[in-house]
Amino acid sequence: MIKTFRFRDSLLLLVLVSGCSQGPNVGEVYGKVTYQGQPIRFAKVEFKPVAGGKSSLGWTNEKGEYVAQYTLSETGALVGMHTVTLNAYDQEGQAAPPVPAEYAGKGTEFEVKPGSNQFDISF
Repeated sequence: MIKTFRFRDSLLLLVLVSGCSQGPNVGEVYGKVTYQGQPIRFAKVEFKPVAGGKSSLGWTNEKGEYVAQYTLSETGALVGMHTVTLNAYDQEGQAAPPVPAEYAGKGTEFEVKPGSNQFDISF
């Protein structure tokens, strides 16, 4: 007997397949940015995956603290090695204070692991 494939069957198959898929493997990343012991406000901390993929960004608050954002609704960064760059700005959007070349230029490396990761930057 030949069974016909109906729309209802395809809908069920779609639900089953979509339920099995998972999003990217992302670890939570947070930290604090300080310059000569003082918190840096308005700094952008960027995590670029070395193996390729979507970058994550974090912006420091009044206390110099940041949380990396993978998407508008998801915090974190892809699990794996990242090049981390830092750009600091004053209230008017001008670059300040001077950021060491290891962060502003080519960046430094940090490995994001599953779970919670703290990455503080002090210079």
